Amino acid sequence: MSGRSVLSALGNLFKFGILSAIAGLLSVALLAPAVAVAGVVTTTGISMFEGLPNYIRPINASQSSSIYALRDGEPEQIATFYHENRVEVPFEEISENLVNAVVATEDPRFYEHGGVDVISLIRATLTNLATFGEGPGASTITMQYVRQSLVEVANLSGDREAIAEATEVTVDRKLREIRLAIALEREVSKKDILAGYLNLVFLGNQINGVETASQYYFGVPASRLNVPQAAYLAGMLKSPNDYKPDDSDNLNRGMSRRNYVIQNMANEGYITQAQADAYKKSPIQTKITKTRQGCEENQTTAFFCDFTVWTIRNSPSLESRLRTASCF
Repeated sequence: MSGRSVLSALGNLFKFGILSAIAGLLSVALLAPAVAVAGVVTTTGISMFEGLPNYIRPINASQSSSIYALRDGEPEQIATFYHENRVEVPFEEISENLVNAVVATEDPRFYEHGGVDVISLIRATLTNLATFGEGPGASTITMQYVRQSLVEVANLSGDREAIAEATEVTVDRKLREIRLAIALEREVSKKDILAGYLNLVFLGNQINGVETASQYYFGVPASRLNVPQAAYLAGMLKSPNDYKPDDSDNLNRGMSRRNYVIQNMANEGYITQAQADAYKKSPIQTKITKTRQGCEENQTTAFFCDFTVWTIRNSPSLESRLRTASCF
């Protein structure tokens, strides 16, 4: 055999070895999630799949608290306090436009899958292997809600180790998200999962949840968001502080991202193409409405506010409830 033939044979063996290795990687990457999903669907009570923790059940997150006083017999908000600026609302008080925009962009098969979108998982796995990890993710809305719930619980605990564990990108964490997402879908309706997710999401600045974001950026409740407003908020989920419209430097890329969401809504049949084209031409119109936090924000009512806070904190009934809660 000539030297050239030997080199050719070695080259073919090398290519075969590389292709075999890639095939092996594909098999592990694709089959492992598929087997995990199939296993939990077909088998009940399997030990590797966790039960559904109470803190995952919608809705469970830190909210803001407000103090009201009467003016001419009508209640008037005078101060707001929060660890996280969030006001939770039920699904019925979230605009259908926002629900459609989020589903069309974040998880088009949300209403069809059982917590994990196997099609997206396979596509993302292939793309990430081909691009050495530079491809898209495959998290469904349910998986995102699970992840954010775990992070929320860790943040509220103040445990740095728990926070690091909840936010670290690992295979174990992804598999845990898959397990909990499947468990969640078995016990909770799609409507409640969406409500939980939309009440929990971070949307720039110190704003959490779509109600607070709607009020802050557009001056309207979440129930009244129109299509361009809803598309903008849905687009912000990708990278909230990079798209927040209260920063003029973000408006050009925010417009592009909003129009991308609008087109997704048309592609998924939520609006017509003619409507999408018209909405894309509309300008970004914000009405920034900042939340007054703490008693000192309103000097007219500061003394009354401070007195009310002191009274609440020193209430014997509240102190008794706090002692009871700490026993659990």
